[in-house]
Amino acid sequence: MSISANELWTAVIAQAAECGLNPSKFGDQHRAIITDVANFLATAIDADAIVPTIIICGKPGTGKTTFLYVLDTVLRGIVGLPDNVPSALMKERRTFSVPKRKFHTHETSLLSVRKWAEMLNFMMWNQTTHSLIQADLTRFIVERITPMRVLLADEVEMEGYSPTLPDFGKHGILVIGTSNQYEFQHLNTDLAPPKIYRMEGIDLRIGDPEDAIVTEDQLPWQFFTEMETGWETTVEQFSYRAKQFGEIVFIRSDFTTTVRAPILETRWAKLITDIFRLTRINPQQELKNTILLLDEFDVQLLTNDYDSLIRFVSLFDAIEQLGIGVLVRNTNATPHLDRATIEDLKNTIGSTQGASALTKQRTLVGIDRFTSRLGQAGHQARSLLDSVYP
Repeated sequence: MSISANELWTAVIAQAAECGLNPSKFGDQHRAIITDVANFLATAIDADAIVPTIIICGKPGTGKTTFLYVLDTVLRGIVGLPDNVPSALMKERRTFSVPKRKFHTHETSLLSVRKWAEMLNFMMWNQTTHSLIQADLTRFIVERITPMRVLLADEVEMEGYSPTLPDFGKHGILVIGTSNQYEFQHLNTDLAPPKIYRMEGIDLRIGDPEDAIVTEDQLPWQFFTEMETGWETTVEQFSYRAKQFGEIVFIRSDFTTTVRAPILETRWAKLITDIFRLTRINPQQELKNTILLLDEFDVQLLTNDYDSLIRFVSLFDAIEQLGIGVLVRNTNATPHLDRATIEDLKNTIGSTQGASALTKQRTLVGIDRFTSRLGQAGHQARSLLDSVYP
């Protein structure tokens, strides 16, 4: 299907708004990439064509991967390009699992460069000869991947895996990748050097972290209070109570318990989905009509607990995928999530002794990620409550 640059841009902007992002923050760089994609899609499929890779680079938290999630949703859902990579691939009685990511309940084709490389290696390996068969790789790419037209990847800075991208580009596939670095000597081939776009530090998500804070004079406080007692379920150290009020499913959990549960993104997404399905009254009710209530929220608990912070970020990665709302409260003191408080928290982490520079950097990036996602989830919760309790 051919689509003009203006039509594709309009579809991306509309999808961004539907997913709780702020379309006004999509700028000239985003539009230039969309134009490149539309121009490529206007050409015929040619498995022998050499297509330069597009790299979107910038510091962590600048919306690179989020932009690709939106683009993928439009390309597969509206433009009609296929996603020919299932959640599991089979070859010679072997299985290769593909962790399909979701973005606001939409399954996406976006994978890390490392996962794409592992997939190609799996399809090349021959069990009988115990060797890599180039013909098998070529057949897989031409038959499965080339019809997808556009392939999306992140973590391009992984140099050991980045030669994977030219493998796709040599078969008429437009690869768009994201990276936290700015130079890609390992991709600068004579045939097709990459086209580089730089993203600056803007947050594409709509909402403010303080949108998620509930005070005693607000309606959501009563939902927290009503769910302080009753049957409590524990799964993998995550203890919660779930109940439906009106058209909304509420899941309440103690903040401390939540951040210490040894659960990461994919498992969080499945667990929340399962709780919703067990709790909803109407089988037709949508997952987005769910609000997670985090009680006794205290962001200071994350200052020196790096493991808990990483798990907490994973929770909010899952929350963004599912498109649900989140509200927080503290019965002893109203939480503060304004910019000054977050900067103080980051300064405290940066000056803490006993952690490596890499751990600190990952932690600081994690703080930015979860506060941004919390703002979006808080906005989603408020919008849902306003629609049900005007």
